[in-house]
Amino acid sequence: MQGTDARKVALTLFLSVCGGLIALWLGVPAPLLIGGIVIVGAASFLKFDTRLPGWLVNVAFVIVGLLLGSNVSEDTLSLVGQWPFSMLGVAAGLLVMVGFTTFLMMRVFRLDATTAYLCSVPGHLSMVMSMAISGIGDGKRVVTIQSVRILFLTLLVPLLAMALGLVPEHVANMRAEMDLVTLVVLTIAAALSGLLLARVNAPAPMVIGPMLVSVAGKLAGLYHGVLPSGIAAIGLIIIGAQIGGRMSRVTLEDLKRDLVAGLVMTLIMIGITALIAIGLGLVMDMPLGQIWLGLAPGGLDAIGALGLALGYDTAFIAAHQTWRLIILGIAIPLGPILIQRSQRGNA
Repeated sequence: MQGTDARKVALTLFLSVCGGLIALWLGVPAPLLIGGIVIVGAASFLKFDTRLPGWLVNVAFVIVGLLLGSNVSEDTLSLVGQWPFSMLGVAAGLLVMVGFTTFLMMRVFRLDATTAYLCSVPGHLSMVMSMAISGIGDGKRVVTIQSVRILFLTLLVPLLAMALGLVPEHVANMRAEMDLVTLVVLTIAAALSGLLLARVNAPAPMVIGPMLVSVAGKLAGLYHGVLPSGIAAIGLIIIGAQIGGRMSRVTLEDLKRDLVAGLVMTLIMIGITALIAIGLGLVMDMPLGQIWLGLAPGGLDAIGALGLALGYDTAFIAAHQTWRLIILGIAIPLGPILIQRSQRGNA
């Protein structure tokens, strides 16, 4: 990394830290994540270069994966029997969300069918962006609307959870932290597992791989304790900066044109998720907020970190977010093909 690039990265991380401290002072849930998103997002929109190198983002993903896995409690397995209901809820929610918002984007915001579909997909952003940039749909509008969706979804979910009283009264994590030897061994195994999953094109490999390793080790009794708080903070600061940095792709003209569409889509997705979560809450012995986050159409890294900050079962949330990514990994490439066939049939 050249000197100029290193200074830009350092400035971006400094902004993320400042945002986190301000959010902490204001009492915002998941302050290191939310604060970084807001401050770095604003700087990105003002065209400061807030890009982070891929290796640094992957380091943060490994940290978040370890953070989620090490916070899984041993009694989690006793609740797995209830998961089929919520897994069906994830699939139903995706079907309703994508179908309704695609229709809305076409009818109200006048997007073509393929662009509307790619704008409505709640996940696998790298795949969606790659398809849009390659000429499938209007790439600029997909980038703008998806960036707005991710930014506001990550900001609104914890604030709504707090406003609706869905945050447990005691969320502080007082469990002992793992020792240095355990941390080093677990980190090496986690990184290798992430790289292995990346080779087979698994979704979110650098989060899911470390998470699986740390969960397996915890449930097998191979180690005890959670990730040290200082390392966890570093991961959240980097993730906040990475999410905020996505606004660098958006210009003022793009925002004027597509801000309303992105906000409307975000609110609809949150509403649909909330309704399904309320229904599942009637048959599942779990906190409503936990079910809601498990179904929430956000990134595994951000939603998982929010769930941890709000004191919920990270195994439940991570498993359901991973299931959502698996479904989307199959559905995203098929969507444009089915749309094109439908259009040819109607021609």
